[in-house]
Amino acid sequence: LNITCDLWYASLVEKANSTDEELGIELDIILKYKLLDNLNLSLVGAYLFAGDGTSNIETNDNKKEKNPYEIGSVLSFSF
Repeated sequence: LNITCDLWYASLVEKANSTDEELGIELDIILKYKLLDNLNLSLVGAYLFAGDGTSNIETNDNKKEKNPYEIGSVLSFSF
């Protein structure tokens, strides 16, 4: 079992449409498990602590998400 944690900070180079430059801080956690010699299963979780620079961004269903997140899995085979 391999556990990885990443912390990212993102900001705009310039202000756009009178919003703040700070996009936010993202925390990623990845759990990687070796099932077989060439087969790995990864579970991924990501959370964005959104800054003021994301205040005007809307989702596809026209809802404003304060702090978006993602949860997923990856099955990878190498040869």
